[in-house]
Amino acid sequence: MAKRLPEGDEDIPQEPFPDPEKPGRPVPTPPEGTSEETDKVLEARFRWLEMLDFWHKAAEQVNAKQFANATFFFEESQKAAVRYFESFYSVTIVPETSTADKIGGLVTQLFDKKDALSTLWDKVPRRREAITIEELQRADWGGFSASARLLLKVRRIIQTPGDTPEQARTRQQSLDYFALILTTVFIPLSRAEMNRQRRNFDAVIEDYERLLKPYKKNE
Repeated sequence: MAKRLPEGDEDIPQEPFPDPEKPGRPVPTPPEGTSEETDKVLEARFRWLEMLDFWHKAAEQVNAKQFANATFFFEESQKAAVRYFESFYSVTIVPETSTADKIGGLVTQLFDKKDALSTLWDKVPRRREAITIEELQRADWGGFSASARLLLKVRRIIQTPGDTPEQARTRQQSLDYFALILTTVFIPLSRAEMNRQRRNFDAVIEDYERLLKPYKKNE
């Protein structure tokens, strides 16, 4: 997968309380003279890598039995995924709502764009057809190719921020698919298992319900 971002122990919170309205890390200042479109794509790149970095940190904290820290990083990873789609596809995220509801709104809007995002939505249902673990792993982890890596190259973005039709298909099949599955499947499953170990069964049930229908909003 993508190369890890630099990290240090100072990034680990001691008493994390995820705040859905807390702004993410500041995006690095783009080169002078770049267009608004370029700035948006550079921000999307940053958020995708940030999502992956927080996911790795969450896994490390689960392994270390630092469950409060893991909870923080799981949610930060989901927030970064939402910001990736918000930056690249200009979806509307309702403020002053929980991260779970932001994800619900995101999934609904992405599905509403299914004609424009046909490659993404052709691939998502196919993971349900997987019979073996190997088939599921190929669908979920086998899409990060050299072509997908090129979409994250800063020089490529500055020179040509827009995707060609082939690059758009690669983005949907790789970057978009992984971001969507990570935030709606992998993180809820991982967090539910972590909370099962903590015997926090209400949280387990909540994540499983979101997993079954990620676009369902709380009453």
